[in-house]
Amino acid sequence: SRSPSVCGGRVRQPHVFGGAMAIEKGMQVLVLIAALVLGPQLMSMMGAVDPLFMIMGIFMLLGLAQHIAGPSEADDSSAWRRPQHQRGGRGPDDDSAKPKGGEDMASRASGIERLLVDARESLSNTNYSRAEELASHATDTDPENAEAWEILATAQMWEGKRELAAATVRKATEVYEVRSEALARLCKELEEPHDDAAFAEASEERGEEFMAKRQYDLASGCYTKALDALGELAASAHPLKPMRLRILRRRAECAQ
Repeated sequence: SRSPSVCGGRVRQPHVFGGAMAIEKGMQVLVLIAALVLGPQLMSMMGAVDPLFMIMGIFMLLGLAQHIAGPSEADDSSAWRRPQHQRGGRGPDDDSAKPKGGEDMASRASGIERLLVDARESLSNTNYSRAEELASHATDTDPENAEAWEILATAQMWEGKRELAAATVRKATEVYEVRSEALARLCKELEEPHDDAAFAEASEERGEEFMAKRQYDLASGCYTKALDALGELAASAHPLKPMRLRILRRRAECAQ
């Protein structure tokens, strides 16, 4: 028999029903010969039997032979002409047969991007705790994402968690071998001794940026962080006292 061939994406099944057809025809021929040979002898021996009954008996034998031979080629081969999904298999358009790997990767990337967008917005709005939470989730999902580590370390630093921020940078660069200019700057800044006056000045600058945008609540938060950093440094007769008074006035303007 011929081997299966592929045409138009479907495998043509080999012609396996010729044997059944040959058996059926052979049985019919044998019954016909037997009827021709034995029929006259039976009729002579049973002269009283009606010939019509004899003919009906022959046709019954032919029907029995066909039944024994099984279904015809046309009936059996029709199963292969049915659509694939009607035979219990999966058709070419069946979505369940398509790979899901690409879709999973795209969904994962989209989820990380949403986390980073929300984390950047929280960081710019001085909502450092929220930015830290979102960035931490992003690093857990994609440990090789440099921006996620940058936002996480920056949020921790602005919250006053300098040691934790330094540990975050080390984890990103040493454990996951993530490299970026922002991480390098953070690493250098966090290695230097903490300067409360410099932190207060940076917080004041951020407050001024929010004041220019008339975002008074955010500006007030920055001024508060600056005052907390100054602490006892701005006591009476201290060089930083003018800075403290200036920041206090600006924070009071935010409440007007």
